[in-house]
Amino acid sequence: MNQRQAFFARTDRALELAEAILADHPEHVDARYVLGSIHGTLAAFAITIDHDRGAAFEHGKQAYSIHKAIIEEHPDY
Repeated sequence: MNQRQAFFARTDRALELAEAILADHPEHVDARYVLGSIHGTLAAFAITIDHDRGAAFEHGKQAYSIHKAIIEEHPDY
């Protein structure tokens, strides 16, 4: 497995795990934070490695909205 495949295998797995937790516990703050962080990581990869502004924007927008909602609900988080 090359580095690109390994990166996406691990981020896909992390997304699966976070989404599985959220399926049972939609308000689980740590799982929501991790989900936002994964999207942030995917945004960074898209812009720096793939030079794909569209994918970077979409993942960045998801990361921002997830983290913004957490901060609005839990200012001390």
